[in-house]
Amino acid sequence: MLLRRITEHVRNQNWVAVGIDLLIVIVGVVIGIQVANWNDQRQLRISDGVLLERLKDDFTDIVATADLVEPKLREQSALTSHLIEALWSDKNLTLNQETESWLLAALDTWTSYPIPPS
Repeated sequence: MLLRRITEHVRNQNWVAVGIDLLIVIVGVVIGIQVANWNDQRQLRISDGVLLERLKDDFTDIVATADLVEPKLREQSALTSHLIEALWSDKNLTLNQETESWLLAALDTWTSYPIPPS
């Protein structure tokens, strides 16, 4: 319908009407693009909020895991230090319960925190 009106105005050489019709089309396209941009920004804000909530939950879990694991890691470190000191000393080591706990602590490694799903 709009194309028919523009064509009719061009045939009649009514340039003001052609200009007004083209201005209406251009303004409509600009408004449509702006509405689409607003919608994209709104969707982005919503997805950012969801991601931030997920990250908050993930990091809360990581801190809780670290709080649980830290004492074990400190104990492992102390026992491994005892093993290293004993190995560097000139004492003859015998395998007993104490040295066995040192060896087990040195071999029992915990590599990293779980990777957050977010």
